[in-house]
Amino acid sequence: MTYEDWINNFEQIQICNISPETLSTARKGAQGYKWNCLQYDGEWVSGRSAGGCGQGADKQRFWINPQYLVRFTQPDQGSNDCILITALMQKYTRQKRMQTGGESAEEFIQLRLFRVNDGVDLSLFQSGNGQKLYPKDLERIGTSGAYINKREVTYQTRVPPGNYILIPSTYDANKEAKFLLRIFTETPAETISMNIDRPDVGPGEFEFRDGKGPEKDYGIKQWWESLPPAERERVKTMLGVAA
Repeated sequence: MTYEDWINNFEQIQICNISPETLSTARKGAQGYKWNCLQYDGEWVSGRSAGGCGQGADKQRFWINPQYLVRFTQPDQGSNDCILITALMQKYTRQKRMQTGGESAEEFIQLRLFRVNDGVDLSLFQSGNGQKLYPKDLERIGTSGAYINKREVTYQTRVPPGNYILIPSTYDANKEAKFLLRIFTETPAETISMNIDRPDVGPGEFEFRDGKGPEKDYGIKQWWESLPPAERERVKTMLGVAA
């Protein structure tokens, strides 16, 4: 097929690897490198685990979405941090499309990553399940991007050793769908599903305390008050402000 024919007949192309083992890196040699792959089959269930994007007054509902804990105990070889690649894929979209007469069957989905703050009790980690965490115990790291109605979204980042939470969600609450979550790492990582809801969660636990919340007023006044005295004096000198 010529390039002109492709342009006339297609709008989008996706290039993917059959499996992580087919990927190769220069520093690992010509034979390639075998990634560690962990995966979970999950679902969003209306009224139980389909919390939506959590915008506005529904921000607390976001936290009923599924949660997955990823623990890195050591960095990748020759590095100070760990690579984390995640892929969130909607299942059975072909069957749904048949039921909708060929119309789009994919929900608008997103994957968010949070770091678990130091000192948070994760004693249930080894029991095969875990108790869900909430904003006061977390720091936002990043997302797979804006919500999009694609069959699969991916997210890649590098993080220091520690504990992290992955939360897949649909844009609208109570949208039911099944999904496959795959987690690729270079250094072996431990993961579990955080599937125990806490019935006693108070309003304060839904407030981020890292200065990144959209509802948190973290302007110049808060920044100034957070500076140590010596740093304040340095800034005053730099700006030519009298003491």
